[in-house]
Amino acid sequence: MQSLSSITEWKNNTHKVWWKDPGLRNNVLSVVLLYFTSFSVGYTEATMNSLQALPFWNEAFGNPSGIRLGILVACISLGQLVSAPFIHFILDRFGRRTAIAFGSWGTLAGAFITTFSRNQPMFVTGRVIIGASFRFASVGAMVLMSELIHPRLRGISAAFFMVSYCAGAPVAAWVSFFCLRWHSDWQWRLVLLLQVVAPIASLIGLIFPPESPRWLIRRGKHDEALKILAKYHANGDTEDELVQREFQEIVEHIQRDKEADSTRWKNMLRTSGNRYRMLVVTLAVCGSLILGTGIARNYFTIVLKAIGIKDPSRITATNGGLGIWNMVTTAAGAMLVDKAGRRPMYFWTTLGLLASLCVITGLSAAFQHHTNDTQSAIIPIAIIVFFFIFTGFHKAGWNALYSLYIVEILPLSIRSKGMSWANVVDSLMLLYTSFVDPIALKAIQWKYYFVYIGIDTIFLGLVWMLFLETRGGTIEQASLVFDRVNNMNNSTEGPELILKSETTLEE
Repeated sequence: MQSLSSITEWKNNTHKVWWKDPGLRNNVLSVVLLYFTSFSVGYTEATMNSLQALPFWNEAFGNPSGIRLGILVACISLGQLVSAPFIHFILDRFGRRTAIAFGSWGTLAGAFITTFSRNQPMFVTGRVIIGASFRFASVGAMVLMSELIHPRLRGISAAFFMVSYCAGAPVAAWVSFFCLRWHSDWQWRLVLLLQVVAPIASLIGLIFPPESPRWLIRRGKHDEALKILAKYHANGDTEDELVQREFQEIVEHIQRDKEADSTRWKNMLRTSGNRYRMLVVTLAVCGSLILGTGIARNYFTIVLKAIGIKDPSRITATNGGLGIWNMVTTAAGAMLVDKAGRRPMYFWTTLGLLASLCVITGLSAAFQHHTNDTQSAIIPIAIIVFFFIFTGFHKAGWNALYSLYIVEILPLSIRSKGMSWANVVDSLMLLYTSFVDPIALKAIQWKYYFVYIGIDTIFLGLVWMLFLETRGGTIEQASLVFDRVNNMNNSTEGPELILKSETTLEE
C-alpha cells in the first residue's frame, strides 16, 4: 500500500473541538450564510409541488396537468441548461464570490417576475431567469466553502450544504399550508415572493468570507492566500505546519497544471484518471436526480391525489412533513460521511431505494385492485410511509454527498469546468424528470415506477463497480484517488482512502 500524507500527522494549533477555537469559529461562521444559496435552490424547486395544491394557483393557470404542468415545472431547468456552460468562466475569471453575487441578483429578478406574473409566459420567463441564475450562486458557494473550510471540517461542512437545500422544501410546503387561508391570488403569490429571502441573505453573507485561497494563488496572490489559510486554519500563524503543507500542496498542484497546460476543456478527458472521474461525476449527478425521487420532489401532490387524498390542507401538510423528514435524513447522512465513508453510503442507500420502491409499486398495484374499505384506508397510509422511507434513503446518501463528492474528486485544474459539466447533466436530468414524470404518471400511473426500479438496479451495480472512497485528507489528496487507483481492480470493498486509527491516510 502506498501512503499519502495525512492531515492528522501535520501539527496544527487549533482545538480539536471547532467551537472552542476562535480561528475555526471564524472559519465556520464565514461560510454559514452561504448555505442560503443552497436553501434558495431547494425552496424554489419545491414551490411547484406546493403550488399544485393551491386552488387559486390552479385557477389562475387553468388547472395545468400533463404536458402543460411539465412545461411549468421543467422551464426552470431550461434556464439552468443554458447558463451551465458559463459557470466555470465566472468562477475562474472573476472568482467564487462574484459568481455568488451574480447568481443571487439574477434569482431576485426572476423571483419578482414570477410573483407578479399575470399569465403563463410571464411565469415561465421568471422561472427560466431563476434557473439561469441560482446555480451560479450555489456552485460558487459550494466550491468556495470546500476550498476555504478547514480540511478537518470539510466533509461534514460540505454535506450540510445539502441539508440547507432540503430545508427549502418544508418551508415552501408550510408557507403554502398557511396561505390556504387567503382567498385571493396572494395565496400563491406570497409563496413565490418569499423566494427573495434566500438570495438577499446570500448577498449579506458575502460580507464575511474572503475569496478562495486556491483562486488567489492561481492569480498570483500568494501572500494574501497564505494569510487567509493562516487566519482560518491556524489562528493567524503563517508558520503552522498544516498551513504550510496546505499552501505547498496548492502551489505545487497549480504549478503542475500550468506546466502540463491542463486547464483546457479537452483536458477533462485527456488522461485516464480524468476520464474516470468525469464518468463518476456524471453518474453521481444523474443518481441524485433520476432514481425516482423526482416524483416525490415535484409531483407528490399527484401521487397523493391518485391514492384518494385530495384535500389541499392534507396535501400541503403531508408535503411539509415530507420536507422536514428529508431535512432530518440529510442531516443524519451528513453526520456519517466521514465515519461511514462515501462509497458505502452510496451503495447501501441505493439498495434501500430499490427495496422501498419495489414495496411502493406493490402497494400501488394492490390499491388499484383493493376489494374492501379496510384496504382502501390502510394502503394509502402504507404508500405514504414507504415514500418517506424511499426519499429518506436518497437524502441520507445521494443528496448528502452531492456537494461533497463531486467537488473533492475534481482536481483544481478542472474543478470549475467539471462543476459546469455537472450542472449541464443536472439540468438535463431535471428536464427529463420534470417534463416526463407528470405525463407518464397521468398515462400509466403507478406502472411508471417500474422504470425507476430498473434504473435503481443499474445504478446499484455502477456504484459497486466504479465509485471510490475518498474520505480523509485535504481536498488535493482526495482528488488524486482516481489517478492512483485507476489501473487497480476493485476489491470486494473497493479501493479507498481511509484514516487508519485517525493517524495515517492510506490507499
